[in-house]
Amino acid sequence: MDKNKEENRERNKMKDMPVGKLMIQMGIPMILSMALQAVYNIVDSAFVGNMKVGSETALNALTLVFPVQMLMVALGIGTGVGTNAFIARTLGQGDKERAAKVAGNRQIHVFNDRSGDGSCHKHHT
Repeated sequence: MDKNKEENRERNKMKDMPVGKLMIQMGIPMILSMALQAVYNIVDSAFVGNMKVGSETALNALTLVFPVQMLMVALGIGTGVGTNAFIARTLGQGDKERAAKVAGNRQIHVFNDRSGDGSCHKHHT
């Protein structure tokens, strides 16, 4: 009985936890993720800058690609957050079937974005 109660409490933390604490608990992993992405670029730049041949061209390429990479990360996070908000609202309305359909469509969208075949626009929520 206690195990079931603990699972329900963990599952309902979005409803029960204070907003400030919830934002810190859920925001820190996202902040760390983006900071690590930036550190990755810095390390990449340091490594490429030490190349004996072609370092200038390689640094130019990294400089041009970084904003595009950050835009792609932001788009992924933004669509994920929007989808989660929509699913939460749909579940709040009691429409589990529609929420499952939206979650499935999001998974297809994520898979197609990663596959690189350009078909990510075939599936709509």
